[in-house]
Amino acid sequence: MDEHHHHAPKISNLNRAFIIGIAINALYVVISLRLTKPEFQIKVNRQKAFDLGLSIEDIGNTVKTMVDGNVATRYKDGAYYYPIRVVMDEREIQSPNDLENVFVYSKTGAKIPLMAVAEVVKTTGPVQIDRKDQDRVIKVTANVAGISVGDATTTLKKQLKNYDLPAGYRLNYGGQSQMLAENMQQMIIILLVALFLGYAVMVLYFESFLKPLIIIIRIPLSLAGISFALYITGTPVSVTALIGIIMLTGMEINNGVLLLTFIDELRAEGRTVIDAIKEAAMVRLRPILITDINSLFGLLPLALVIGDGTEMLQPMSIVVIGGLLFGLLLVFIFIPVVYAILYSHQDKKHLEPVKV
Repeated sequence: MDEHHHHAPKISNLNRAFIIGIAINALYVVISLRLTKPEFQIKVNRQKAFDLGLSIEDIGNTVKTMVDGNVATRYKDGAYYYPIRVVMDEREIQSPNDLENVFVYSKTGAKIPLMAVAEVVKTTGPVQIDRKDQDRVIKVTANVAGISVGDATTTLKKQLKNYDLPAGYRLNYGGQSQMLAENMQQMIIILLVALFLGYAVMVLYFESFLKPLIIIIRIPLSLAGISFALYITGTPVSVTALIGIIMLTGMEINNGVLLLTFIDELRAEGRTVIDAIKEAAMVRLRPILITDINSLFGLLPLALVIGDGTEMLQPMSIVVIGGLLFGLLLVFIFIPVVYAILYSHQDKKHLEPVKV
């Protein structure tokens, strides 16, 4: 009576073909569904059952009571209760024909043989039925080699995007794929929180909403260098790569604060905006450059996978290296240009002649 078994072999075989065909390096493909258990299935003709006043529930309950029995009441013996199960004599059901001759009672009290509304078929069913959140599931698992879990999942989703599943079926991705997606979402939230906190601290430090914004806007622009570094090295975006972006955020904010702070100090001494930017860039170039070079050399062994256990941290180091190299250009080009555009008008106000 379970219609899921009808499409189960088709679904499992297609999943196996897709995984082997798409992920060429897939290893140990395992399908949880094993249709090797002999059983009898009762296929109900819904239209005939409806015409005779029977429902699928009525037929199922009757057959279950006849074959498996039903607890009608309980017998108490002292402090113990014993269930009394009413079941049909096993000798009366020895073949599918005996099962088809079982009578089902409709809501009107009519006595209808099971063969009038259903067919008993001998077939094979699942050895076990897996469930998750009360839904039946068929698990298809595989290990991948030479390709990341994220890339394998992306490729699989593209191939299965236009595949029409039978009614009542849907595809869910779990295991390491689900864990990766959840971790990516959490790391993105952490990155946004880090940017907000960094901006809030800089607002208090500069006593301005505009100057911290110059530094914060520069950080997303560093994604160009990060993307290029990941592309040329063939490194996929992963959780460790996002950790590298968070680390890079702190470094980039620090460099921006060093430059803007010195520009403000020079302007407080009476320098013009352009002169202050030029002198601050020349003075701060050396410490910022040395700091970034030290960071680059410190991350280079991880990027080159020198040593045991460094493979996991390789994406993080590649992200930081690519972001720092591109960030140097942004520190001494983007920040000065934007600062000059936003604050040059203040010099013009000071140079305007006073009319007497």
